[in-house]
Amino acid sequence: MTLQEMLNKYMEKYCLSGAEMSKRSGVHQNHISAIRRHNKYSPQTAKKLTTVLGDACEQYIIYFTCECGKKYIQRSANQRHCSGECSEFFTGRSWGSNKRYGEKRKSKAKQNQPKVNYAEYNERARSQGLSYGQLQGLERLGLR
Repeated sequence: MTLQEMLNKYMEKYCLSGAEMSKRSGVHQNHISAIRRHNKYSPQTAKKLTTVLGDACEQYIIYFTCECGKKYIQRSANQRHCSGECSEFFTGRSWGSNKRYGEKRKSKAKQNQPKVNYAEYNERARSQGLSYGQLQGLERLGLR
């Protein structure tokens, strides 16, 4: 019996709609619809459905074993370890590091921050009799 058949049978038995099944299982209604129509699902979805459908769904979950010995469900195709700590321990690279240079990635938000905050800049513009936008325009043209 496939997961699709199990889900359809359960929903017919208890006369559930997709929304009601979504509330019971914690799986989004669109995912339930995809399983019922096309039998397409992720291992995380099958894991959530085990709470409602029982342990019979366990056969549809694909577990991977980490180098540390823990079993985990892969969240992406290139996940090789159960957690960031495990990955850091076994590869020697810290999670989120730049593989090429071995440096931490710099946040774009920190790079784009202005040297003067907006309130101070607006105050400077007002003292010159200009608006914030006018002062910025003049500075960009190199006139101030």
